Amino acid sequence: HPCHFASLFQSSPFMMAEVQELLQFLSMDARADVRGTALEVVLGITASKESEGFFKQNRDFVDAIVTIVKEETHVKDAIAALINLTTDDELALQIMYGGILDNLARRILSPEEQYPDPCCMLLVNLTRHAECAKQLTRLRIGEKPVIHSLVDVFCKSEAHTKHGNLHHLANVIFNITQIREGRNAVMARSSEGCVIQVDLSLIVDTCVCLCLCASVFGSTWFCSVSYPLRNTKSLF
Repeated sequence: HPCHFASLFQSSPFMMAEVQELLQFLSMDARADVRGTALEVVLGITASKESEGFFKQNRDFVDAIVTIVKEETHVKDAIAALINLTTDDELALQIMYGGILDNLARRILSPEEQYPDPCCMLLVNLTRHAECAKQLTRLRIGEKPVIHSLVDVFCKSEAHTKHGNLHHLANVIFNITQIREGRNAVMARSSEGCVIQVDLSLIVDTCVCLCLCASVFGSTWFCSVSYPLRNTKSLF
């Protein structure tokens, strides 16, 4: 049963057979309840000090978690695990190359998404890296650049979704504007005028407006965010 792996990880290094067994529990072929329990265990591992070494040595786990995010079950724990893993540069790039940017953008842009704020937190960590920021800047859904849509829903915030406040999208926009391509995308002109100028008119908070404007000329990457690990009986 996947539950015993948590205490095993804390007491001694994983044996190869045990690693492979835990990885199988994360497979989409595994029963949903077993996969969910295994994911809770993996989430606990991502919060430990030894997590970076473990996941760098066992990169298939990262790909498995990315696959779970693309599905509709156990998404919250999978995103939480990736938020913890993206504090490491190498693992963040692996997660990006797993094709998660499109999925995260679509989730954030959907008014029906149940976990928009964790999706935004993960996007913050990913866009700290210039390559991830560049890929998100180039991403399009339909005819519209994704970054334009993200700016739009951030400014609409609570009018866009009742499941979150989307505050972390400000950090994403800040990160995007640290690269020239990102600044150009945010400042691009549409048929209605400058994208950021039009959307800022929807924001009441003056401080947010000033910070967003300043970010176009700024040079500081936002720090990573980490996910608070919830207490679960299966982990401890």
